[in-house]
Amino acid sequence: MGRIDVMKRLVPRRCLIVVVGLITTSSFLFAQERSTDSQTNEVAPEFASAFVPRGSWLHDTLRKLHALYLLPARFDPSSISITQREAGRMLLRSIEKARQDFPEVLSLTELYWARFSEEFTRTARLLEGHSVPPILLGGSSVSVGYESTRNTLLGAHVSPGVSTGGISGGPVPFSDIVSAVVEADLSFQLSPHLPVLAGRITPRLAGDNLTIQEGYVTLEVGDVALWVGRRAPGYGPGFGGTVMLDGEVAVDGGGVVLTDGVDLPGFLNVLGPFRSEIFFSRLQRSGEILDPWFFGYRLSIAPHDRLELAINRAGMFGGTGNELDTTFWRFMNAVLGAAPPDGFNFENQVASGEIRYLAPLGNLPVSLYLEWGFEDWAGAYDENPGLIAGAELGGLPGLPEVSVGFEWASFAGPGATGRRWFRHGVFEDNWTVQGRLLAHPLGGDGSEFRLLGGIDAVQARLRGRWHVAFQDRGSTNLFAPDREGKSWEVGGSLGVRLWSLGEIIGTGMTRWGSSVAWRETSAFAGFRILF
Repeated sequence: MGRIDVMKRLVPRRCLIVVVGLITTSSFLFAQERSTDSQTNEVAPEFASAFVPRGSWLHDTLRKLHALYLLPARFDPSSISITQREAGRMLLRSIEKARQDFPEVLSLTELYWARFSEEFTRTARLLEGHSVPPILLGGSSVSVGYESTRNTLLGAHVSPGVSTGGISGGPVPFSDIVSAVVEADLSFQLSPHLPVLAGRITPRLAGDNLTIQEGYVTLEVGDVALWVGRRAPGYGPGFGGTVMLDGEVAVDGGGVVLTDGVDLPGFLNVLGPFRSEIFFSRLQRSGEILDPWFFGYRLSIAPHDRLELAINRAGMFGGTGNELDTTFWRFMNAVLGAAPPDGFNFENQVASGEIRYLAPLGNLPVSLYLEWGFEDWAGAYDENPGLIAGAELGGLPGLPEVSVGFEWASFAGPGATGRRWFRHGVFEDNWTVQGRLLAHPLGGDGSEFRLLGGIDAVQARLRGRWHVAFQDRGSTNLFAPDREGKSWEVGGSLGVRLWSLGEIIGTGMTRWGSSVAWRETSAFAGFRILF
């Protein structure tokens, strides 16, 4: 496991390491150089801000605006690593683009900016060129509500010292939860005298269980952001999930993000804006392996305004109990996916390639995307790939508030390679952290077809989202045999902002099996206060 058959020679492998390293390093240097005059650049005022929360309405909104061809190629719709500052800049650019080319959606873009200004007041004021406001908690909120989850499964969960993962491992039931929930999402500027430092912390109290969902500090200089703490990175174009990292599971570590695209020097500028991000962390354990390293990165380019290409990689390696010690070249081989010269159990990795194209259909483009995933690389790209493909309409004729789309996901069975998606023989918790799957919730072996849609009505103060999905899980799926076979899923969410500092929110989902009798439900109802 864990090799690229076409890269067995040491010299080409090290050349690739050097080339990728030079491109990434030079992009960070060019980003910092460009930031030196950002104070005078009206589209890039220099100040730090936290990343937009994973479940924020902003992610859906920016994705919708991108599908409407209202955002520049520098925006990456397949990454959730966008800061509040960059999100505000994108909204302002969408207003400018709509005013010039798509006046029929101008009012909608202006409503989005008004909503952003209510919620992220400090960031909005700075982007509009006002003096620095004495607000250190701009973009923060507190949610209070009632939550219920029933008949949930965790994939290959491990108890201390005991693993149920590996090839023979299966899912375990998670206790039903019916509880009151209080969740604070606090984005903060550390000090008005330190404009490059910001952070975010999200404590969550469900019943008597207190957890920190995310908590990190960022050092942001120009378009380069360094973060340290607990955060959930996510890469990939899928609505229902991604091949590698969904962004639903937080890890403790640190990373570097290019918050805006960088034009590479010389002949490389034909690649268009270059975006990249990388993180490293350590997990508690995976089966009998203690303290394994965990990493992920994304590299993307936009050679045309309508075209984006990207590669994504993540993996676990090393750790106490691993048969091989962590050395520099084993580390580099694991990160780049090159064939290790002395064994294949050192790491567990997943990778994918991605393409997204905005097909021109007059003033109503359709966003087409494909993510092609590889489980441990060698031979897997064509023998048992993981595929996620979809099409998205950011608006309908005469109804720009409405969006619709469909998505198909397929993870092939063992086939010729003998590999099982999201499973590993040495890292026995498989592609999970404390039982929570890191990637597509389908769980591997099987397929899913999903219809989805949304509406932003009543001056964008009423937001509704819905989806219907059909799944068919195979025998080597992480959730088999409990969830093996055919099943259905229906879910949605509704948010109503009744006043500028608060909104009522509700979400719900139910899944049920048609091959095997089972049912799973989750629901939340409450309100959110902004400050």
